[in-house]
Amino acid sequence: GDGEIIFEHGGGLKILDLKTEKVRQVKVSVLTDGATMRPKVEDVSRNVRNSGISPNGKRAAFEARGDIFTVPAEHGVTRNITLSSGVAERYPAWSPDGKTIAYMSDRSGEYELTTRPAEGGEETKLTSLGAGYKYTPQWSPDSRKIAFIDKAMRMWLHDLDTGKTTAVDKGLWMYHGDLEGFRVSWSSDSRWFAYSRGQDNQNGAIYLYDTKDNTSHQVTAGYYNDSDPAFDPEGKYLYFKSGRDFNPIYSDLDETWIYTNSTQLFAVPLRADVKSPLATRNDDESDAGKDEKKPEEGKKPEPAKNKPVEIELKDFERRAVELPIQPGRYSQLQAVAGKLLYMRRPRNGSADRNSQLVSYDIEDREEKTLEENASSFEVAAGGRKMLVNSRGSWTIRNIGGGGFGGFGGRSRGGDESSPGKDKLGLDLSDMQMTVDPRAEWRQIFDDAWRIERDYFYDPGMHGNNWEGVHKQYGALLNQCATRWDVNFLLGEMIGEINSSHTYRWGGDSESSKSLNVGMLGCDYDLANGADTAALNVINDLRVTQRLPYGGELEARLLTQATQQLTG
Repeated sequence: GDGEIIFEHGGGLKILDLKTEKVRQVKVSVLTDGATMRPKVEDVSRNVRNSGISPNGKRAAFEARGDIFTVPAEHGVTRNITLSSGVAERYPAWSPDGKTIAYMSDRSGEYELTTRPAEGGEETKLTSLGAGYKYTPQWSPDSRKIAFIDKAMRMWLHDLDTGKTTAVDKGLWMYHGDLEGFRVSWSSDSRWFAYSRGQDNQNGAIYLYDTKDNTSHQVTAGYYNDSDPAFDPEGKYLYFKSGRDFNPIYSDLDETWIYTNSTQLFAVPLRADVKSPLATRNDDESDAGKDEKKPEEGKKPEPAKNKPVEIELKDFERRAVELPIQPGRYSQLQAVAGKLLYMRRPRNGSADRNSQLVSYDIEDREEKTLEENASSFEVAAGGRKMLVNSRGSWTIRNIGGGGFGGFGGRSRGGDESSPGKDKLGLDLSDMQMTVDPRAEWRQIFDDAWRIERDYFYDPGMHGNNWEGVHKQYGALLNQCATRWDVNFLLGEMIGEINSSHTYRWGGDSESSKSLNVGMLGCDYDLANGADTAALNVINDLRVTQRLPYGGELEARLLTQATQQLTG
């Protein structure tokens, strides 16, 4: 108004009198029934972000909207084992003994490694590492150790027996996507785990960490890009993928060669006395039974998982052999007894957009496609079942065939009358949780603040006191009545760092349904000397002006329509 400026400050309205230069508060009262802030039951089956599978494949664990659920393969109830609307639990991982689920929780104010009984119960915080986002826990086969990585690319090992968390190694150039996909592979005796780490040349190399003496050993040179190591559970081989196939394609447009679809799969015998998986075969009757060692009389055979896995580090990479599989694009290598499982991604340049889940049989030296349209999979610790995601459709299936035994009802695919069903579809429809909006908004606000703190390129946050920013904007959170308000507050907070490409969106924001409508009409001319007696609308009309809604034209048309209706 005249001589006054009204402005927003601290979540309220104020008026500055330009003559006196005094500021006064504008009292505003807004009545609301608080419907948007009341706890409500939500179906979160479409909000699944991460998953895991129980050792015997009887259940799967899912992270959805910050809670951890377990869903039965067939019989039983869906359990929400965390029930914490104001706390985010992420990256569930089922222990190989089936008793415990590990995950990352921000209950303490920072994400920390946490465990909880698989059937529900009190949680236990295992680490106190402080600031920094942390990723998927990865259990050792004996369920006594957990490896994980954080946003600073530091690799950690937590020992449940001693309670100690040890720094193992540090990557060089992994961002969020790579860190979410980072995996280690444990040897069956829980002594070793294999992982890939970046090198100065931007390639990856394979490392083996020995938990017995807490040392890490680089076992491939990194001259090629080596990654995705997977231990054979029988203690014979380590598998990995490497970009070593150079089949150049010449450009049609310039004098340029490109090298694509270069990934090959390799197997390394862990010791010199282990036969190559591609050793020459010669069937002779006289050789029958030579390789079958009988246990000593009165002594039971020692289970494979308890046998020490011995590894000869010397000349490790020299023992690597290329498996007879076409070079291409591969990911998620996982091994079970006698088989290597992996995802075959569409070849670069191919029109195909589907990925296949494939099994390579070491004995038969043959590939078999298990799923034609898979997105990802995870092998259960027991080695007999796996959880498969096919574009949001989840199934638990047998790895080696032969059916599910005691499982019997909801199979998908195959012959329904067959007693051996190799695949069971999971029903996620009971994944429901009670959402407390105010508690969830506080967690979302803190998470957004932490994400900027942890991932923004400038540790100085463009000169901002980021702790002060959290306090300043956090004080306004109680004034939010809708998720739209929360998003506005997040945008204002992030705007303090004055940087592009720092967005926020999503959430339970209310919006009205919109309908597409046509224009009022258009002006046109006849083209090509068209005759109105034989008019072709497509070829003979040229639009000269579109007539949008609004303005004088709409008013005139409405007046004419009213006059016609009223006579």
